[in-house]
Amino acid sequence: MKLQSRLAALLLLALALAGCGPVKFATPQEEATAQGWIARLRARDFDAISDAMDPSIKAGELRATLEKMADAFPPGAPTSTKLVGDNHVTSNDTRMVNLTYEYEFPGQWMLANVAIRSRAGVDSIVGFSAYRMPGSLEERNRFALADKPAICYLVLALAIGVPAFTIFALVVCARTKLRGRKWPWIIAILLGVGRLSVDWASGQWGFQPLIVQLLGAGAVAAPFGPWILSVSLPLGALVFLVRRESLKSADVPPLLEPAAAVE
Repeated sequence: MKLQSRLAALLLLALALAGCGPVKFATPQEEATAQGWIARLRARDFDAISDAMDPSIKAGELRATLEKMADAFPPGAPTSTKLVGDNHVTSNDTRMVNLTYEYEFPGQWMLANVAIRSRAGVDSIVGFSAYRMPGSLEERNRFALADKPAICYLVLALAIGVPAFTIFALVVCARTKLRGRKWPWIIAILLGVGRLSVDWASGQWGFQPLIVQLLGAGAVAAPFGPWILSVSLPLGALVFLVRRESLKSADVPPLLEPAAAVE
C-alpha cells in the first residue's frame, strides 16, 4: 500500500504540473505604457515614437514603416482588446518588457507588439510591430481534428498511447517482487527519452534527442497560442517489461536434500 500511495502521489503531481496555467507578469503601469505607444501610432504621432526608439533599430525608412503600420488599423475604436503575449527578461540593471495585444474591430483583427527596454531608469522602444490578421488567435489556434497533416495525427495517437503504456508498466512494476530496489525502475518507467513535438496549428514538427519527459508525452499551449503536442520513447517501460521475468526475486526456497536412509 505504501508503494501504491507513492505512485498515486507522483501521478497527481504530474497532473498538477500539466494543469498549471501561465502567469501574467505585466504591471498595470507597463500595460498602460505599451498601449499608450500603440495609441500614439494610431494617432500618427510618429515623431514621439521615433524619439523613443532605441538607436540600434532606427533606420532610414522608419517613418514609412510606422505609416504603413498605422494605415493597417481600421478606423474607429476597437470592440475588444486582449493581452495575448507577455514576456519579461531582467538582467542586472536592464529589464525588457515585450507585450502583444490583439485588437478586434468590426469584421477585422489586428495584432500589435511593443518591446520596451528599461536601463538605468531610461526607457526605450526596441521593438514595434502592427499588422492585420485573418481572424482571432483563439480561432486560428483552437484544437480541431479536421484537415491536419499526418504527423499531427501520429503524434496525437502516440501522446495517448505512450502514457497508457507507461502506466501499465508502472502498475506491473508495483505488483512485481524484484530482486533489488524497485524505485530506480519506477523512475526509469516514468521518464520517456527524446521528444518529438508538433505544432498543432501549423503542422511544423521537431525532434530533441537529449531530453526526458514525464509519462512520455505532453501537451501545452501558451495563452492564445497553438497547442504543442509531444511524445517520447518509453524506453524504461520497454526494458522493464522485456526483463521482468529475469528481475523477479526468488521467493521459492531451495529444495531440501532427502534424508539419508536409515540402515
